[in-house]
Amino acid sequence: MNPQASTTVSHGLNGLWQLRHMEKTTVQGAVSHPFGAHPLGYLFYSDDGFMFAVLMDRNRAPVKVSLEELGQAKQRKMLWRWKYLKALFRYLQAATACIAYFGLYEVKGDRVIHHVRASLFPDWIGTDLERAFAMSGQAVRLTAHYPNGDRLELAWERA
Repeated sequence: MNPQASTTVSHGLNGLWQLRHMEKTTVQGAVSHPFGAHPLGYLFYSDDGFMFAVLMDRNRAPVKVSLEELGQAKQRKMLWRWKYLKALFRYLQAATACIAYFGLYEVKGDRVIHHVRASLFPDWIGTDLERAFAMSGQAVRLTAHYPNGDRLELAWERA
């Protein structure tokens, strides 16, 4: 993967954006808010083609066991203990209510393509996430279209 990242500011995406709304609509018309009514997130596009995105449900429950302690329990082969099983379940719940990735990006017309280099979700590493975008003043709407017909709309405003 050797994308030619966009280096012009003419597309208007450059800078820091704060997430205001996140809505998923299925092909059947069902609407949901995957990260709750008031998700927390930031999206950044640099002038030289770098980007990052972090989005999450702001009401995630705490894991109640530190990552260091979980790592030690794994090394000692003690994850089967009830304390750690509960923590792993809470960690899984927290991780599935969070998206975090970074990489390069390029703009092609009304589409922005994120070339993912690192991600909380390892399956995205080395892939391209394409989003339609529409600017309106100090706001931008990104829309992901899925192969099954579902779509995810993210409303951002300049931070």
